[in-house]
Amino acid sequence: MHFYSGRLTMVAGDGDAGLGLRMSVETEVPVRLPSGQSVFGGLPAVTVVDFTADGDMMAAGSSDGVVTLWDTATGTGLNRQRVGEPGCAVTDLDFSADDKQLATVGESGAVKVWALPSLAPTAEYRESDSGNYWVEFAPDGSRLAATSWDGVLRVWDLQARQLQWDLYWAAQVGDQPIFTFGTDSRYVLFGSGRAGQGIVGAVDLNRQRVSTVCDVNMRTIKTLALSARGELLAAGDETGRVTVWMLRPGMLAAGQ
Repeated sequence: MHFYSGRLTMVAGDGDAGLGLRMSVETEVPVRLPSGQSVFGGLPAVTVVDFTADGDMMAAGSSDGVVTLWDTATGTGLNRQRVGEPGCAVTDLDFSADDKQLATVGESGAVKVWALPSLAPTAEYRESDSGNYWVEFAPDGSRLAATSWDGVLRVWDLQARQLQWDLYWAAQVGDQPIFTFGTDSRYVLFGSGRAGQGIVGAVDLNRQRVSTVCDVNMRTIKTLALSARGELLAAGDETGRVTVWMLRPGMLAAGQ
């Protein structure tokens, strides 16, 4: 789930305690794409795709552990790199804000960073043999975060190239949480569920603790997105409902 950088016009819905509800959507929204413009192919099952911030490059990860990089203007393949063990799918990837690096994770366990557009390896972090399902650069480029199937959120200091800290999330933020960085790189927001009840909240990376947890009027959350200016938080749950909240100033630091 991602926000478009332009205007967002939606209908308001019912409120949730602790958050300023902006809208709620429970119907499918049709998306119309130009026909005859499928120019990217030649892969086994595609598991994840992402664009650089300027839109000039697109990366796709596949079920066989390979990432392919394209020039979006021409559809030309720029590079292809095996980022995981054969047969281990790429589960997530993320471009750095300056479009100079690509981070990848997969079923093989390691968190890897690659230079662009060469896809030459620049760093590898392996704190566990468990696979990872989410990775993201902090907006200011100072940190890299990933979550693993063994229940740990890990954050690395990219300048020092070492693990900064880790959090066993299962006891604190619910089942199989979805994460995304806040706009100032201090907070990681999450959405999850306990016994089917939706939960959203934030982890304060400076204080190394969960700072905010809110029960919301949703079922277990499966996807999460923050708008570019950090004013709107959107979540989608297992029933097909999408809810958007307007974040109040200081809401993420409520636990201080």
